[in-house]
This record gives sequence, C-alpha cells and structure tokens, in this order.
Amino acid sequence: GAWFPGKWAVVGSAWGAASWATASSYCGSEGSGTYYDYEDNVTYQDGNVLYEGEPVATTQEYYEQAETIADAGVQTEDDEWLPLGVFAIISEDDQSKTDKIIQLALNRKGVVRGNYQDMISEKVTPVTGSVDSATERVALKLEGNDSLVMETGFYNLTNDEVPALIHFNAESQQAITLIRLKNPDENNKGNSQEE
Repeated sequence: GAWFPGKWAVVGSAWGAASWATASSYCGSEGSGTYYDYEDNVTYQDGNVLYEGEPVATTQEYYEQAETIADAGVQTEDDEWLPLGVFAIISEDDQSKTDKIIQLALNRKGVVRGNYQDMISEKVTPVTGSVDSATERVALKLEGNDSLVMETGFYNLTNDEVPALIHFNAESQQAITLIRLKNPDENNKGNSQEE
C-alpha cells in the first residue's frame, strides 16, 4: 500500500528522512526553521490562537488559514518528490499504541503528497497539502474529508518526534504526535546479517 511518486529527488523510498537543511533548500525556504508545539508555543485562549504568547489569529481565522494552506497543494505538475518519511500517529490521550500511519513527500513548489493508512481497517487514503512559505506551517487533508485538517511545522517534519494538530473544525482541535518509523525491511536485513 505504499505510495510511489513519479520519481524520487534522492535515492531512497517513502521511508527516507530529510534534514532541515535538505528539505528547506529543496523548496526554497530560508532560515533556521520555525518549531510549532501545539501545547507549548501554540496555544488557544479566549477565542484566539497565540504563538509564543502573542495573538496571531482568531480560532476561526487560524482554521481557515490551515484550510487554505492544505487546499493550495491540491494541484501540481511537479512530479519530483523528496521523501519526508513515514510516521506513526500517536494520540495525546493514549500514547501506548497506534493504528494509524502517515507517509509524506514534498516537491520543489512546497506541495505535499502522501498516504494515510488505518491499520485496523487496512484502508489507505491519499493525503494532499502544502507548506506555507511565510509561516512554515504545513497543512494536510485526507481525500474525501474536507473539514478535517492536520497541521504541523515544516521544520517539525525533519525531526523524529513531530508535534501536530488536528482541526476537526474551527472550534475543535486535538494535539497529536507523529513518531518517525524506520523501514521494517532495513531492520530485517540487519537481523539476517547477524545470524
């Protein structure tokens, strides 16, 4: 069920991980990267969203911004993709297990593509989205679900543990964590060489 794009920008597969230096230069971002932590430096208070304690938008505006960022990635003609990796989705409510996985890749125009897999139903759903170059927010939508938007920081996706936020709508959000997974085939190769 893995997603294979037209061509990879680097040797590897969907399991590849990009460093911030590689990912940012690949699509023209500059600077040291903005880190978004949705229970620390991004908070909701009295109908507003604050970043580092400063108001940046109302909750309605912040949700609409995430929708706009995700919708900007619907169309693309660039088929050269940089893998960002495969991540387990961990709920803040139950961090002991996961049955959801997301795989993501980026093109030079900042468009994000990938797959979301529910391991219980074994259903794979395409993911589309983009990187907003001004804020470095990444927003994603699942095919067939227009109201739910997942967001994280572009810099976050170059780390092994990624704070993210699910917007169910403008009024309802849930913080989650993405944990980078390693290619199970690589683990099996290492085990067979040791025997």
